[in-house]
Amino acid sequence: MADSPSRLNPELEKAIRVVYAGPLESFVDRRNALEKELRSGGRREDAKEVKGLRKPTRMAWALNAAAAENRESTDRIAAAIADILDAQSGEGDLRTALSELREAVQSFASQAERAAKVTGHSADHGALVNAVMAVIGASGTFDLLHAARLADVPEAGGLDFLTSLPPVTAPRRVRVMPADDVDPEEAAARETLRQAEAALAAARERSTNAERALREAQLEAEDASRRLRLAQKEAHTRQVELDRTRKESTAAAEELAEAEKAVAEATQLIAPSRTR
Repeated sequence: MADSPSRLNPELEKAIRVVYAGPLESFVDRRNALEKELRSGGRREDAKEVKGLRKPTRMAWALNAAAAENRESTDRIAAAIADILDAQSGEGDLRTALSELREAVQSFASQAERAAKVTGHSADHGALVNAVMAVIGASGTFDLLHAARLADVPEAGGLDFLTSLPPVTAPRRVRVMPADDVDPEEAAARETLRQAEAALAAARERSTNAERALREAQLEAEDASRRLRLAQKEAHTRQVELDRTRKESTAAAEELAEAEKAVAEATQLIAPSRTR
Protein backbone atom coordinates (compact mmCIF):
# COMPACT_ATOMS: atom_id res chain seq x y z
CA MET A 1 0.00 0.00 0.00
CA ALA A 2 1.26 3.45 -0.86
CA ASP A 3 2.48 5.68 1.94
CA SER A 4 0.63 8.74 3.15
CA PRO A 5 1.76 11.87 1.27
CA SER A 6 3.14 13.33 4.51
CA ARG A 7 5.65 10.44 4.76
CA LEU A 8 7.18 11.02 1.33
CA ASN A 9 10.12 13.26 0.56
CA PRO A 10 9.09 16.45 -1.28
CA GLU A 11 10.81 15.45 -4.53
CA LEU A 12 9.03 12.10 -4.76
CA GLU A 13 5.71 13.62 -3.71
CA LYS A 14 5.99 16.19 -6.52
CA ALA A 15 6.78 13.47 -9.06
CA ILE A 16 3.79 11.41 -7.90
CA ARG A 17 1.52 14.45 -8.19
CA VAL A 18 2.60 14.79 -11.82
CA VAL A 19 1.71 11.12 -12.42
CA TYR A 20 -1.78 11.61 -10.99
CA ALA A 21 -2.38 15.01 -12.60
CA GLY A 22 -1.79 13.95 -16.21
CA PRO A 23 -4.43 12.46 -18.54
CA LEU A 24 -6.23 9.51 -16.98
CA GLU A 25 -5.76 7.30 -20.04
CA SER A 26 -1.95 7.48 -19.84
CA PHE A 27 -1.69 7.12 -16.05
CA VAL A 28 -0.13 3.65 -16.22
CA ASP A 29 2.50 4.80 -18.76
CA ARG A 30 3.51 7.74 -16.51
CA ARG A 31 3.63 5.53 -13.43
CA ASN A 32 5.76 2.88 -15.13
CA ALA A 33 8.11 5.50 -16.58
CA LEU A 34 8.66 7.05 -13.15
CA GLU A 35 9.20 3.62 -11.58
CA LYS A 36 11.79 2.75 -14.25
CA GLU A 37 13.57 6.08 -13.73
CA LEU A 38 13.76 5.60 -9.97
CA ARG A 39 14.89 1.98 -10.24
CA SER A 40 17.62 2.80 -12.75
CA GLY A 41 18.79 5.52 -10.37
CA GLY A 42 19.18 3.02 -7.54
CA ARG A 43 16.13 4.28 -5.61
CA ARG A 44 14.51 0.90 -5.15
CA GLU A 45 12.27 1.82 -2.19
CA ASP A 46 10.90 4.85 -4.04
CA ALA A 47 10.39 2.70 -7.15
CA LYS A 48 8.46 0.18 -5.05
CA GLU A 49 6.30 3.01 -3.68
CA VAL A 50 5.50 4.24 -7.20
CA LYS A 51 4.75 0.71 -8.46
CA GLY A 52 2.02 0.46 -5.81
CA LEU A 53 0.19 3.58 -6.99
CA ARG A 54 -3.38 2.77 -8.03
CA LYS A 55 -4.91 4.19 -11.17
CA PRO A 56 -7.68 6.56 -10.05
CA THR A 57 -11.30 6.14 -11.00
CA ARG A 58 -12.70 8.81 -13.31
CA MET A 59 -14.47 10.50 -10.39
CA ALA A 60 -11.31 10.49 -8.25
CA TRP A 61 -9.29 11.82 -11.20
CA ALA A 62 -11.66 14.79 -11.57
CA LEU A 63 -11.30 15.60 -7.86
CA ASN A 64 -7.50 15.27 -8.11
CA ALA A 65 -7.48 17.66 -11.06
CA ALA A 66 -9.40 20.26 -9.05
CA ALA A 67 -7.05 19.89 -6.07
CA ALA A 68 -3.97 20.15 -8.28
CA GLU A 69 -5.37 23.17 -10.10
CA ASN A 70 -5.93 25.13 -6.92
CA ARG A 71 -4.40 23.84 -3.68
CA GLU A 72 -6.17 26.57 -1.74
CA SER A 73 -9.53 24.97 -2.52
CA THR A 74 -8.88 22.01 -0.21
CA ASP A 75 -7.40 24.37 2.40
CA ARG A 76 -10.67 26.28 2.29
CA ILE A 77 -12.69 23.12 2.97
CA ALA A 78 -10.44 22.21 5.92
CA ALA A 79 -10.73 25.73 7.32
CA ALA A 80 -14.54 25.63 7.03
CA ILE A 81 -14.67 22.37 8.97
CA ALA A 82 -12.42 23.87 11.65
CA ASP A 83 -14.88 26.76 11.94
CA ILE A 84 -17.76 24.31 12.36
CA LEU A 85 -15.89 22.53 15.12
CA ASP A 86 -15.29 25.90 16.80
CA ALA A 87 -18.95 26.83 16.48
CA GLN A 88 -20.14 23.54 17.92
CA SER A 89 -17.96 24.11 20.95
CA GLY A 90 -19.44 27.59 21.41
CA GLU A 91 -16.69 29.60 19.69
CA GLY A 92 -18.31 30.91 16.53
CA ASP A 93 -21.47 31.07 14.44
CA LEU A 94 -22.56 27.64 13.25
CA ARG A 95 -24.85 28.95 10.51
CA THR A 96 -22.04 30.93 8.93
CA ALA A 97 -19.63 28.01 9.24
CA LEU A 98 -22.06 25.57 7.60
CA SER A 99 -22.68 28.01 4.75
CA GLU A 100 -18.96 28.38 4.19
CA LEU A 101 -18.48 24.60 4.07
CA ARG A 102 -21.32 24.20 1.56
CA GLU A 103 -19.92 27.00 -0.57
CA ALA A 104 -16.39 25.56 -0.42
CA VAL A 105 -17.58 22.07 -1.41
CA GLN A 106 -19.80 23.39 -4.21
CA SER A 107 -16.97 25.53 -5.58
CA PHE A 108 -14.56 22.59 -5.46
CA ALA A 109 -17.09 20.36 -7.24
CA SER A 110 -17.47 23.01 -9.95
CA GLN A 111 -13.70 23.02 -10.48
CA ALA A 112 -13.70 19.22 -10.78
CA GLU A 113 -16.60 19.37 -13.25
CA ARG A 114 -14.71 21.86 -15.44
CA ALA A 115 -11.53 19.77 -15.27
CA ALA A 116 -13.47 16.74 -16.54
CA LYS A 117 -14.96 18.73 -19.41
CA VAL A 118 -11.52 19.97 -20.50
CA THR A 119 -10.53 16.35 -21.19
CA GLY A 120 -13.78 15.58 -23.01
CA HIS A 121 -15.48 13.76 -20.14
CA SER A 122 -18.69 14.64 -18.34
CA ALA A 123 -19.19 14.62 -14.58
CA ASP A 124 -22.43 15.29 -12.73
CA HIS A 125 -22.11 18.24 -10.36
CA GLY A 126 -24.30 16.66 -7.70
CA ALA A 127 -22.32 13.42 -7.83
CA LEU A 128 -19.10 15.39 -7.42
CA VAL A 129 -20.50 17.20 -4.37
CA ASN A 130 -21.45 13.85 -2.81
CA ALA A 131 -17.99 12.50 -3.65
CA VAL A 132 -16.28 15.40 -1.88
CA MET A 133 -18.44 14.89 1.20
CA ALA A 134 -17.62 11.16 1.16
CA VAL A 135 -13.89 11.94 0.98
CA ILE A 136 -14.23 14.31 3.95
CA GLY A 137 -16.01 11.61 5.91
CA ALA A 138 -13.44 8.84 5.39
CA SER A 139 -10.29 8.73 7.49
CA GLY A 140 -7.13 9.46 5.53
CA THR A 141 -8.71 10.16 2.16
CA PHE A 142 -8.85 13.92 2.61
CA ASP A 143 -5.05 14.00 2.92
CA LEU A 144 -4.81 12.09 -0.38
CA LEU A 145 -7.18 14.53 -2.05
CA HIS A 146 -5.23 17.50 -0.71
CA ALA A 147 -2.10 15.92 -2.27
CA ALA A 148 -4.05 15.38 -5.55
CA ARG A 149 -3.41 11.62 -5.50
CA LEU A 150 -6.80 10.15 -4.58
CA ALA A 151 -7.34 6.72 -6.17
CA ASP A 152 -10.99 6.09 -5.34
CA VAL A 153 -13.98 7.73 -3.69
CA PRO A 154 -15.09 5.95 -0.49
CA GLU A 155 -18.68 5.18 0.32
CA ALA A 156 -20.52 8.17 1.74
CA GLY A 157 -21.03 8.38 5.48
CA GLY A 158 -23.64 10.19 7.53
CA LEU A 159 -23.73 13.54 9.33
CA ASP A 160 -20.90 12.38 11.57
CA PHE A 161 -18.37 13.07 8.81
CA LEU A 162 -17.13 16.08 10.77
CA THR A 163 -15.88 13.90 13.60
CA SER A 164 -13.83 11.69 11.28
CA LEU A 165 -11.78 14.49 9.76
CA PRO A 166 -8.50 15.22 11.59
CA PRO A 167 -9.04 18.63 13.23
CA VAL A 168 -6.90 21.49 11.99
CA THR A 169 -6.38 22.75 15.55
CA ALA A 170 -6.73 21.04 18.92
CA PRO A 171 -9.26 18.17 19.05
CA ARG A 172 -12.73 19.17 20.16
CA ARG A 173 -15.83 17.28 21.21
CA VAL A 174 -18.33 17.47 18.37
CA ARG A 175 -22.04 17.83 18.99
CA VAL A 176 -24.22 17.36 15.91
CA MET A 177 -27.21 19.70 16.09
CA PRO A 178 -30.58 17.94 15.93
CA ALA A 179 -32.90 18.84 13.10
CA ASP A 180 -35.25 20.67 15.53
CA ASP A 181 -32.55 23.32 16.12
CA VAL A 182 -32.72 24.54 12.50
CA ASP A 183 -34.94 27.62 12.44
CA PRO A 184 -36.87 28.94 9.40
CA GLU A 185 -34.39 31.74 8.87
CA GLU A 186 -31.55 29.26 8.52
CA ALA A 187 -33.58 27.15 6.10
CA ALA A 188 -34.29 30.23 4.00
CA ALA A 189 -30.62 31.20 4.10
CA ARG A 190 -29.64 27.75 2.86
CA GLU A 191 -32.08 27.98 -0.03
CA THR A 192 -30.77 31.41 -0.97
CA LEU A 193 -27.24 30.08 -0.82
CA ARG A 194 -28.05 27.21 -3.17
CA GLN A 195 -29.54 29.62 -5.68
CA ALA A 196 -26.52 31.91 -5.51
CA GLU A 197 -23.94 29.14 -5.85
CA ALA A 198 -24.52 28.73 -9.61
CA ALA A 199 -23.83 32.41 -10.21
CA LEU A 200 -20.79 32.26 -7.94
CA ALA A 201 -19.34 29.27 -9.79
CA ALA A 202 -19.72 31.03 -13.14
CA ALA A 203 -17.97 34.13 -11.83
CA ARG A 204 -15.09 32.12 -10.40
CA GLU A 205 -14.65 30.15 -13.61
CA ARG A 206 -13.36 33.20 -15.44
CA SER A 207 -10.75 33.83 -12.75
CA THR A 208 -9.52 30.23 -12.64
CA ASN A 209 -9.20 29.61 -16.40
CA ALA A 210 -5.76 31.20 -16.56
CA GLU A 211 -4.56 29.28 -13.49
CA ARG A 212 -5.79 26.00 -14.94
CA ALA A 213 -4.06 26.64 -18.27
CA LEU A 214 -0.83 27.49 -16.46
CA ARG A 215 -1.02 24.36 -14.34
CA GLU A 216 -1.63 22.17 -17.39
CA ALA A 217 1.34 23.75 -19.18
CA GLN A 218 3.55 23.16 -16.15
CA LEU A 219 2.50 19.51 -15.92
CA GLU A 220 3.14 18.99 -19.63
CA ALA A 221 6.57 20.63 -19.33
CA GLU A 222 7.50 18.47 -16.34
CA ASP A 223 6.30 15.34 -18.12
CA ALA A 224 8.27 16.27 -21.25
CA SER A 225 11.36 16.96 -19.15
CA ARG A 226 11.11 13.54 -17.51
CA ARG A 227 10.70 11.81 -20.86
CA LEU A 228 13.70 13.74 -22.19
CA ARG A 229 15.87 12.58 -19.28
CA LEU A 230 14.83 8.99 -19.89
CA ALA A 231 15.60 9.32 -23.62
CA GLN A 232 19.00 10.86 -22.90
CA LYS A 233 19.85 8.06 -20.50
CA GLU A 234 18.76 5.46 -23.05
CA ALA A 235 20.81 7.20 -25.77
CA HIS A 236 23.88 7.18 -23.53
CA THR A 237 23.48 3.46 -22.90
CA ARG A 238 23.16 2.78 -26.64
CA GLN A 239 26.24 4.90 -27.36
CA VAL A 240 28.30 2.92 -24.85
CA GLU A 241 27.17 -0.32 -26.48
CA LEU A 242 27.99 1.07 -29.93
CA ASP A 243 31.51 2.11 -28.86
CA ARG A 244 32.16 -1.33 -27.37
CA THR A 245 30.90 -3.09 -30.50
CA ARG A 246 33.02 -0.80 -32.68
CA LYS A 247 36.16 -1.66 -30.68
CA GLU A 248 35.38 -5.36 -30.90
CA SER A 249 34.86 -5.04 -34.66
CA THR A 250 38.17 -3.19 -35.09
CA ALA A 251 40.04 -5.84 -33.07
CA ALA A 252 38.46 -8.61 -35.12
CA ALA A 253 39.46 -6.86 -38.36
CA GLU A 254 43.05 -6.56 -37.15
CA GLU A 255 43.12 -10.24 -36.21
CA LEU A 256 41.78 -11.11 -39.66
CA ALA A 257 44.45 -9.00 -41.34
CA GLU A 258 47.17 -10.70 -39.31
CA ALA A 259 45.81 -14.11 -40.19
CA GLU A 260 45.65 -13.26 -43.88
CA LYS A 261 49.23 -11.99 -43.76
CA ALA A 262 50.40 -15.19 -42.07
CA VAL A 263 48.65 -17.28 -44.71
CA ALA A 264 50.28 -15.25 -47.51
CA GLU A 265 53.74 -15.63 -46.00
CA ALA A 266 53.25 -19.35 -45.56
CA THR A 267 52.07 -19.66 -49.15
CA GLN A 268 55.23 -17.92 -50.42
CA LEU A 269 57.43 -20.33 -48.48
CA ILE A 270 55.66 -23.33 -49.88
CA ALA A 271 55.62 -22.15 -53.54
CA PRO A 272 59.45 -22.50 -54.31
CA SER A 273 59.50 -26.06 -52.98
CA ARG A 274 56.76 -27.02 -55.42
CA THR A 275 58.78 -25.77 -58.43
CA ARG A 276 61.82 -27.98 -57.66
